[in-house]
Amino acid sequence: MYAARMSQIASTAFTGLVLAGGRSTRMGRDKASLPIAGRTLLLRAVETIRRAGGTPVVLGPPRPESESHGARFLDDPGEGPLQALRVGMSGTPGPWFALACDLPLLKAEAIGALVAGLEDHDAVVPRALGRLQVLAAAYAPPALAAFERAIATGECAMQAAVAGMRVRVVDPDALREWGDETMFLNVNTPDDLRDAADRLAAGHPERAA
Repeated sequence: MYAARMSQIASTAFTGLVLAGGRSTRMGRDKASLPIAGRTLLLRAVETIRRAGGTPVVLGPPRPESESHGARFLDDPGEGPLQALRVGMSGTPGPWFALACDLPLLKAEAIGALVAGLEDHDAVVPRALGRLQVLAAAYAPPALAAFERAIATGECAMQAAVAGMRVRVVDPDALREWGDETMFLNVNTPDDLRDAADRLAAGHPERAA
């Protein structure tokens, strides 16, 4: 089984690219700085990357160090996640894990397993909640060239750029060791934030520190 096999592989060094430059139009305010269970969404993402064994790099506007727990920042050009990841990958060593800061329920253990599963693939992408989770996915060095080719053709959609890669798609059952599909709950609205906070308060899916 995928989860069992990956859990036996030594953790792989990687860069965690935390996307924190979105416009947050549905939330009505900057999502990255929103508090949830005692920490901001941004700080929670940075800490999750570190627990997974990665080095976090935040893609977005500079923020106080207290918001990022000392993570390095790279300026997001503000042209969407595809361009942001191109900047992040160009300025840091791979492999990478792309993590949108508004996914507070994703477990560090699941991230480590996805990165370890890259092997001879350009990307390892979970399929959950009815779609490919391209902003909670692992990317190998060839992914940068694929992103650059997509951008050169005028493409701006992550899904389309990833479609041109050698992708390993991981279904929810393969990650069930660490939680169900709600790990990929995206916090876009105040209701989503309350839902995620309730799940964290109930101890799901985050493992207690």
